[in-house]
Amino acid sequence: MKRIILLVLCILLVASAYGADTQKLYNKTVTSVVSLKVDTPRGGCIGSGFYALEPDIIVTCYHVVEGATNITAKTSKGNIVSIDGIIDYSQEKDIALLKASSKNSTFLELQANMPKPGTPAYALGSPKGLDFSFSNGMVSQIRRGKETLIQFTCPVSSGNSGGPLLSEEGKVLGIVSCQLTEGQNLNFAVPSASLYMLNKDNAVTIVKNSSSISNNQKFKSNVHFQYGYKYYKAELYNEAISEFVEVLKAFPKSLEVYEIICHCFLATNDFEHLIKFANEAIKISISNNNKALLDKFYSLLGEAYYYRDSEKAIKYYKLALNENNGDNSNFLFYNNYKIAECYWRNSLYTFLNSDLSEKYLKQAIPYYEKALKINSKHFESTYRLGECYYLLKEDKKAIDYYEKALTIDSKHYESAYGLGNCYRNLNEYKKAIDYYEKALVLEKPVTNKVTADIGDCYRFLKDYKKAIEYYQKALKQEPNNSLIKIYLEDCKKQLRKK
Repeated sequence: MKRIILLVLCILLVASAYGADTQKLYNKTVTSVVSLKVDTPRGGCIGSGFYALEPDIIVTCYHVVEGATNITAKTSKGNIVSIDGIIDYSQEKDIALLKASSKNSTFLELQANMPKPGTPAYALGSPKGLDFSFSNGMVSQIRRGKETLIQFTCPVSSGNSGGPLLSEEGKVLGIVSCQLTEGQNLNFAVPSASLYMLNKDNAVTIVKNSSSISNNQKFKSNVHFQYGYKYYKAELYNEAISEFVEVLKAFPKSLEVYEIICHCFLATNDFEHLIKFANEAIKISISNNNKALLDKFYSLLGEAYYYRDSEKAIKYYKLALNENNGDNSNFLFYNNYKIAECYWRNSLYTFLNSDLSEKYLKQAIPYYEKALKINSKHFESTYRLGECYYLLKEDKKAIDYYEKALTIDSKHYESAYGLGNCYRNLNEYKKAIDYYEKALVLEKPVTNKVTADIGDCYRFLKDYKKAIEYYQKALKQEPNNSLIKIYLEDCKKQLRKK
């Protein structure tokens, strides 16, 4: 009974603390939220908005204010604020910036990073005209299509449109935009980072003349570039691509634009389009005798083929190195490392053909070494060289690189285990045991392989008691391993002879 009472008290305390936190969040943010009353030639409508970016800028949805002849905002304190006009908008993103006639004492901070599914979320707005209603839920998923949207579960209704979707810290995750009425809690918000694509310093379009908004020719090439670059920085790559493609219509030979588009395709793993655009850029570079960016496009083609065709990837990474003027050490390092990785993976794919696998290992080594000359602390290149030399049975060279790898990362299990294997091959069993023991400490969970290897070393040293101890540990992890059983029985037999 006491346990039940204690459990109930704990639940009540947690609920009380949660309630207090959400009340603080509401009180902190509600003063920056407004309900909107919008008049249009078709009639009136209601919506939500919030102060952000500046004390006199209100954010809302484009569809809330489209065609407006008059807009007024009401604050949580009951103050009525007239709207001077529309600063900027995006019909595609369904967002708009409004110029308020007076400044607000507070405005909300935007969260530029995309939230992850499961992130707690809160909606604050005017569903069905019920001003400043507060509901909670979570981010369900990020939906990426023509436009990127945040799917969330906070209950909302018509009238919430334009209101903020908030994080636990009170930052704006998104702008509540739409819902699917056929399901339950299938609600969507425009990511707050999209607001950075709008120009808050634009001249105000007077609301009464706003019927001309749809004819506004704001999407000139320079504006497309600005929008595209902002989308790119906000990691909204599909949207960035759409904007930059428009720029190419005006400037079809802009290699800088091609480069950004290619990076967007790389970020979205759209390798088909990456190959197409990179090849177009290479043709332009060659025809114009412009080699300034040629190396980068070859490298991007290497990236496109990296997981698809290693030989083609190697070809383009090498072309990138040939075209590079040597000024960019990071570029040189990266392409040498990627060539080495391609040869390394080829060696693994061909391990059944020992001659071919050995050939690829030998080809990988000089490129890892070139990468290390540029960045001597690069762990992956150091460790890979240890692996290459170990597989080529050059244990002393392998030891050198495994030890360097452990110097860079003292908790790297594979390097410690590799050292154990190398010393075992050199019949230096005590050193092998030391590194196997280190590997045992580092590996979580421990496998029977390392334990059995230590048993083997003690058996070679004719320390049969220790060998038995480790073989028995290995059998606990893998009781049906017949080879370990044979070694265990042999050690017991040798011990009885003594």
